[in-house]
Amino acid sequence: MRRKDTEPCNGYTLQGNYIHLADKFFPLFSFFSTISPKFQAFMSKKNKIKKLLTDKTTCDKKKEKSGKGGKAMKAILIINEQHKLLPEQESILQREYDTLETLKVPATGWTLGDMRDVAASLEAALEKGDTDLVFVSPIPYLVRRLGWYIAYLTFDRAVTPGSVRLFHNDRREKKELPNGRVIMTVAREGWQLI
Repeated sequence: MRRKDTEPCNGYTLQGNYIHLADKFFPLFSFFSTISPKFQAFMSKKNKIKKLLTDKTTCDKKKEKSGKGGKAMKAILIINEQHKLLPEQESILQREYDTLETLKVPATGWTLGDMRDVAASLEAALEKGDTDLVFVSPIPYLVRRLGWYIAYLTFDRAVTPGSVRLFHNDRREKKELPNGRVIMTVAREGWQLI
C-alpha cells in the first residue's frame, strides 16, 4: 500500500516528491517510492538523515579535518593528456588544496571496461574523505558513477566522503576563424570550481 501525501512516517512527512522535516524540504528520488523495501529502509535511517541535516556542510567538515586554513588535503585531477590547466584554474587549485595528483586520460579515451576499473580505484580515494576528485575534462560515465557512489556512502554507510568537483565557466568569447566564420569559445577567465 502506498503512503498518501502528508502521512507521517518516522517523524517525516511526505509531500509529493519531497520529504518535509524541520521546516526543510528534501528531494525524494522516485525510485525509493516505487521499490517498497528500499524505500522503507531509507525512511528508517532517521539518525543518519538527521546527522546530514545539521547546519554544518560537507565543506565545513573537511575544514575541520584538514586543520590547514580550510584546505582539503588532496585533489585528484582528471584531465585529458592533450589539455592543460589555465593559470586561473591553477591558482584556484593551489588555494583549495594542499596536494594535487593528476590522472591523465588518453587522447583516444577509455573503453567502458577501462572506465569501470578507473572508477573502482577512484571510489577508494573518495571513501577516505580527505580526497576530492576534480574533473578538468569531464567524463560523463565517471561523473555519474562517482556521484552515485558518494550518495551510497553518505546515505547507506554514513560516511562523509570526498567530493566530485568540476571546473565551470559561464563566460564565452567570440573567435573568428580564418575562413571568416565566428564561433563562441569558453573564456580564459571567470572559472569556478563547483
